[in-house]
Amino acid sequence: MLLSQDMQQAKRFADEQLLLGNDRIALKEYQRVLLFDREGAYREIFLTIASLYDAREETDRALAYYDMAWNAMQGDSIRREITFRKTLCHFTQEQYLLALGELYSLPDSMSADHMKRRQLYLGIAQFGLEDLDASLESFATILDTAGTAAVKAELAVYDKYREKYDPDRLQTMSIFLPGLGQIYGGKPASGINSIMLLAAISTYSYFTIINYSLLDGLLVFTSWFYRYYTGGHRNAYEIGLRRLQEKKQQTYQSLLRIIRKSL
Repeated sequence: MLLSQDMQQAKRFADEQLLLGNDRIALKEYQRVLLFDREGAYREIFLTIASLYDAREETDRALAYYDMAWNAMQGDSIRREITFRKTLCHFTQEQYLLALGELYSLPDSMSADHMKRRQLYLGIAQFGLEDLDASLESFATILDTAGTAAVKAELAVYDKYREKYDPDRLQTMSIFLPGLGQIYGGKPASGINSIMLLAAISTYSYFTIINYSLLDGLLVFTSWFYRYYTGGHRNAYEIGLRRLQEKKQQTYQSLLRIIRKSL
């Protein structure tokens, strides 16, 4: 077992490696210190390790160590900072509901800076969950009148775009009229290809019925037509989903620019 002096030396060595930018070595040494720290003398290392994993974008491990740091550390201020960092990790994973849970765990009475940060993150989480009204309300608490108006306009544009390219809507279009959802979604080549394929299958099935039998024609039609028909409306759904994801990311970046300018 490492003695107290040995742990101090290992901690100093880890700190030196961290300053030198040797994060991998530092991480290994910090974990070694924690393994033998039965008295909890180096509890601040949990946060250091979490930050290292966070910087390496190993979000699951970062979250695990942030949890351990929150339990090990004393003081409301540091625990709030850990909660904010965990929220950012959830944003990285697009786990907006978990992010909300973290934010709602914070007390209602905090410093002005912490309250502003909480409202900012609430607005982001609510936008991620598509709750645009709640998102606007959260942003409005920290923005001036011009900033709030700009955010409102940006969210209104996104809301109209979301309605226009709703994946379920595009899929329904292609269910009732093959190819329509793809064309409406901005992929005319995909839509025309779907129409032509289904038309070719229908034609081939018709000639199979004439030259062979009704059963042969129906077998061809049901097997091939169904395959491309379902593939077509699923493709329409994916087109809508991709368009919304792209627009959502663009809107998110626009919101951040507005917020930076307004704050």
